[in-house]
Amino acid sequence: MFPDSKTIPKLKINRHKTKNIIENVLLGVIQRDVNKKIKNMFTLALDHSRDISNKNEFMISVSYLEEDPVISIRRVVYEICEQNNTSSQESFATIKELFSQNKISFRSILSIMSDNANEMIGEENGLIAHFKAQNNSIYSNTCIAHSINLVLANLLKRASKSVEFKDFANIPVFLNKISSYFAYSYKRESDYNGFVEDFLQKMKEQNNQFYSNLKSFPKIRRYAPTGFLSLGEVIKCLLPQWQVLAKFWSHQKCRAKELTLNKEQIEDLDNFLDDMGDNSLKFYLTLLYSLTNTLNKENINFQFNQTKLHVVYPNSLRLLRKFAMCLIKEEYLEVLEKEPENLANFKFLSKLLVPEEAFLNNLKGIIDFDSPIQNVDFSVNLTKIKSSEIKVAKKIFIEPCELIQDHLPLQDITVKSFQLLDITKRKIKNSVTLFRDNLLKKFCRAYLFEDYDTILQEYELLVSAEDENLPNNPFNYRESNLEINVEEYWLDILRNKNSSFKKLAKFMSSLCTIPHSNCFVERMFSIVSANKDKS
Repeated sequence: MFPDSKTIPKLKINRHKTKNIIENVLLGVIQRDVNKKIKNMFTLALDHSRDISNKNEFMISVSYLEEDPVISIRRVVYEICEQNNTSSQESFATIKELFSQNKISFRSILSIMSDNANEMIGEENGLIAHFKAQNNSIYSNTCIAHSINLVLANLLKRASKSVEFKDFANIPVFLNKISSYFAYSYKRESDYNGFVEDFLQKMKEQNNQFYSNLKSFPKIRRYAPTGFLSLGEVIKCLLPQWQVLAKFWSHQKCRAKELTLNKEQIEDLDNFLDDMGDNSLKFYLTLLYSLTNTLNKENINFQFNQTKLHVVYPNSLRLLRKFAMCLIKEEYLEVLEKEPENLANFKFLSKLLVPEEAFLNNLKGIIDFDSPIQNVDFSVNLTKIKSSEIKVAKKIFIEPCELIQDHLPLQDITVKSFQLLDITKRKIKNSVTLFRDNLLKKFCRAYLFEDYDTILQEYELLVSAEDENLPNNPFNYRESNLEINVEEYWLDILRNKNSSFKKLAKFMSSLCTIPHSNCFVERMFSIVSANKDKS
């Protein structure tokens, strides 16, 4: 902690004293400092999670604009409360008591973020509803990563309830069956690892481009519906070893007597070999990999500790377009290209969609059916795909489009207006109206930003300004993913005492504190807090 000190490294202190110093001295000082700074305005992120001892932890995180010693946005885990009952009433009572003890006003809350559980977002009795009863101006913001995961989870849930989607819906069961085959038998896993080693050695001798550079394959994992990236990762692990697994099970079947396999175990091997040779299963698996891969990329985009509010709307629209462009007839797609926002309300009716043959041709343009993961020997023979299967595939692509429209905030005008945080998007249509009606009026707190008119004038000036007249060059703030770091941009303007946009920058920086991602970091603290002494 103190690398510049010669004394501290020599200091000897037992863990009980260290624990007492942290809990009874340092934490009290930090809490008083945070309470003082969130008195005017702050935002909340809330989440429930079970720790390693299966106790339910209620995590409460706050974000606020720090002005001393350096202007910055600070995010801290404010409290982790142990709860037996996770109902909205119990959770609100916990927060109300916490606020009362620390003299925090509900009027100071700018925004609340949570997952999409009914206990949180239920209109009548959800936790957010209890907050809004105390402060009706609170903006509620659901976790975008959780929403993207719901698109995939609900797609599989809908498929499982339809006979037509039976083969597609069975893919997670098939994947977990393979995982279980190895997970519960050290002997099978050991045999497979030995088989893979021999196989890769032969491929190396034959100078096979893909397999010759591999030393092993990743372990086939189990699909967990609650794991946001789980399904895509399981498929990604499986596809490179598809051919090897088929050869292994065929080899095991030939050794049935040597391995003393019973009738049921031989039937399992036959079922695996039938599945591995099923061209329809390969087709649906390739579709699912394409869907999960696209969703996962966007999901990961919102798991960084950086303000991403300004890209929620355009990225959600981009995600919808990615799937919709395979389905919509060209003449309607051309109209939507001119007004892409209309895609959020598009009805996926059969008369507006391309026929099955055209849909398959469109799919070929975005999916490599010969090798879903580069260089993998995993080919799907499209000539053997039945028209009924293409029809199902088309419906499979319609489902995520409708689920994206349902779950992602494409209809939320406030989310749309957050694009204005990005200085490079200041000239979007109706910019001043969006700013005035959906940011300034909604979030401007009179006691913190007294001069409402000045902030609006500064924004109008910013919109009309040329690039060279801006207080700072926005392109200095671009990151590797070519998205502007809006938080750093507005804070830098705010730190510049000579800037004419200082009041506007302070307001925009306050918006950057609104929770924008999921609570993964906060969730990790629940694991640490499972056993405080050992931790």
